[in-house]
Amino acid sequence: MRSLLAAAFLALAGGAAAQEQFPVGTSVPQAQILTIDSSRLLPGTVLGQSLLAGLAEEREAFAAESERIAAEFRAEELDLTAKRGTLPREEFAELAEAFDVRVQAARVERDEGEAALAARSESQEILFLREVRPILGQIMEEAGAVVLLEADTVLLRNGAIDVTALAITRINEATRSVTPREAPQQPPAEETPEE
Repeated sequence: MRSLLAAAFLALAGGAAAQEQFPVGTSVPQAQILTIDSSRLLPGTVLGQSLLAGLAEEREAFAAESERIAAEFRAEELDLTAKRGTLPREEFAELAEAFDVRVQAARVERDEGEAALAARSESQEILFLREVRPILGQIMEEAGAVVLLEADTVLLRNGAIDVTALAITRINEATRSVTPREAPQQPPAEETPEE
């Protein structure tokens, strides 16, 4: 997510006109370079919390289903073990092999489910960034900034140019009515970041 932010919000300049409209002393810092801690945006905003809540519900449901499947296999394994001494060797071997095949198939299915959840999480982060990009661009314009950098990529900086808290406030104001069910489910086509 941090690399996406670093690339996505370059060169949204506002220049001198923005400085005249928002003089030094307001909540928007006047600087050509701003920093932001993108790791705080998703959990720090109402929109981000909504997206995270939806993902958490999916993960919990997936974990519960995985536990149910595992419990069924454990019970079946115990039953199969109990039959080992009462069945002919060939019949037991066939049952054991069939059991192993089903266990392996379930593991593959669960792995695919995990990958799908990870992809959905990444997709929601991309959607979030695209939703808030105009807000961050507006902050840059008001500041007269030409670049917005990920805070962790900067070796030394003055904390006065960090706009994370301001961005969270602005995002919350702009998206206060958004609920998890209203959030878009699929990301739009990939856009080329402005250079």
